[in-house]
Amino acid sequence: MRRRERNHGWVTPMLTATLAVAVTIGMGRFGISLLLPGMRETFGFSTTAAGVLAAGSLLGFLTGSVGFAARAVALGESRLLAFGAATAALGFGLTALAPSYMLILAGLVFGGIGTGIATVAGTALALATAPEGRRGLVLGIVNGGTGMGVIAIGVLAPRFDGSEEWRTVWWIVATAAVVVAGLAAHIRAAPTIHPTSESVRRPADVWGLYIVYAGFGFAFASYSTYFGSFLVEQQELTEALAGSAWRLLGAVSLISGVTWGRLSDRWGRGTALGSLMAVQGIGFALLLPGSPAAAYVSAAVVGATAFAVPGMVAAAAADLVGPAKASALYGFSIIFSSLGQASGPPLVGAISDSLGSYRPAFVVASLVALATAGASATMLRPGVAVA
Repeated sequence: MRRRERNHGWVTPMLTATLAVAVTIGMGRFGISLLLPGMRETFGFSTTAAGVLAAGSLLGFLTGSVGFAARAVALGESRLLAFGAATAALGFGLTALAPSYMLILAGLVFGGIGTGIATVAGTALALATAPEGRRGLVLGIVNGGTGMGVIAIGVLAPRFDGSEEWRTVWWIVATAAVVVAGLAAHIRAAPTIHPTSESVRRPADVWGLYIVYAGFGFAFASYSTYFGSFLVEQQELTEALAGSAWRLLGAVSLISGVTWGRLSDRWGRGTALGSLMAVQGIGFALLLPGSPAAAYVSAAVVGATAFAVPGMVAAAAADLVGPAKASALYGFSIIFSSLGQASGPPLVGAISDSLGSYRPAFVVASLVALATAGASATMLRPGVAVA
């Protein structure tokens, strides 16, 4: 019984945070691209306007994650998680009801704000309750929720592809977010921050974390943006094949967080992140032949690494400044990840346009990932623990 009670103290928050990530990030943020065609059919807005919707969601996410990261502990992690999930539910519900493009934009921005709040609050809750030697494992499980959500929205969206049926999917996502808010609100006990020593760190250690997250954002966004276009437009493979390869990436990602999180607990964050980014860089390059086999192998290798990065970065933040301050550092690091995501696709796209091929996009993504691996292994070094 005592063991069950001790586990309940961190397992329940971990599972709640995992569900929050699955619903808000996996289904809400990653679901936009799958639901955009139906929304465009209803309202007839342009490709540029569709890009504005995606940018609005990202802006909302940044506002929520950065704006509330430093306040997670003071406000209470579980209460803030409930508030973030409820805010996301309102945004997704508004999107489902929206009679115009501008209200869709408002709903996605609002949903993005709630998603950002829920993400940092869920991460803070998991960090605050996780045993010190299992931070990587716990956060790996939490961020594995992204893959769960990607698979869920990938199953839902094709089933509701008729006129106006995209609204049904947004209602399902909004309802799931309400459930998350209710679960978080019922985590009554104040989270216990496990004793830990904070480390004396050079500024380079913190900047190393920022560089790693920015490099990951740049490389993965470049790869994911042009993955389907390369296979379908340039290699003349079918959309069905590209879609099945992408679903494979999501399926493999379900175990990536747990696997790499556990390895980071054993090897140290810098070594594990460096190894992960090196494998990911190889995975990007494996797509270059453009064959069906290359598509599946590349997707599997990238899926085995991609969604593990956020959890490992959050665990590294706790190693740097302690769990009480980690949510603030993690929230600020999201800015650098977002800058990488925003700058990667346009830059590699311009290179690809000038050379008339998508292949340079994957070459650059691979090189950036390998450079990030080196930065992680050298800059995120073990610190000197002090009382």
